[in-house]
Amino acid sequence: MGKNITIQKILRILLHRLPLIILSGALMAVIFFLYTSFFVKPVYSASAVLYVQNYGKQNNQSATTAATTATDPKKQTATTAPNKVTDDADAALVADGKKGSSSGNDSVSSNNDLAQKIFASDMAASATLAKNCIIMFNNAPIVQEQYKGCSVTMTTIDDSFYIRITATGKDKDKVAIAPQNIVTACSEVFYGSIGYGNLREVSIDKVAHASKSSRQQSAMIGGAIGVIIACVISILLELIDTTIKHDDDLSGMYKVPVFAEIPDFENSGR
Repeated sequence: MGKNITIQKILRILLHRLPLIILSGALMAVIFFLYTSFFVKPVYSASAVLYVQNYGKQNNQSATTAATTATDPKKQTATTAPNKVTDDADAALVADGKKGSSSGNDSVSSNNDLAQKIFASDMAASATLAKNCIIMFNNAPIVQEQYKGCSVTMTTIDDSFYIRITATGKDKDKVAIAPQNIVTACSEVFYGSIGYGNLREVSIDKVAHASKSSRQQSAMIGGAIGVIIACVISILLELIDTTIKHDDDLSGMYKVPVFAEIPDFENSGR
């Protein structure tokens, strides 16, 4: 006849086998911890943050200037000098109040300059542009070439015009250089495809960081698995055990109260 298992009996079974359950959990935690330490390579990550502007004058030579800075300083001076003159002239026009009549996209920049603030509509447009830029970057072959075995994700930060680029992988050196290479490629794609706006970097991780608490998480998972297995085994052993160990077993099987017990001194049972 099968046993009537209740929650109270299950708790009593688990309490009775508590040392075995604790030992099983500790053993599985140690096994998972050692396996993660010696057989699983850590996962490294590095990130970069960019911001996209839908307003402001675009320097069409900004993408090439960054690439030629280290090789030809004279060329950098030659390209930046006219821009400085232009900026000085624009500043003078703003001071005189004459630049407000500019046409096309330059008028947007002038309105921002004259008001000395960034309009909410420009920020909303920049956030939309950031989302479109992520789609463009993810599908640009020159950007995909910079992944080099890393897993890369691009997302906007809190639906703003800031873009976070995160590279993850098991090769620390590749992960460390991936964000900088991706930022350079994204800048080239942006200025080569969009005729207005700005894209600038905010921060770039120079060192790849190992995933935190991966070993601890593995140990916790192993401990939980060990405890669950021990509990299940304890309950199954009780279910397949047909011996009568308590008076509650007789009461449950025959539906009659037990008034007295006669101990069996020869056997361990009753």
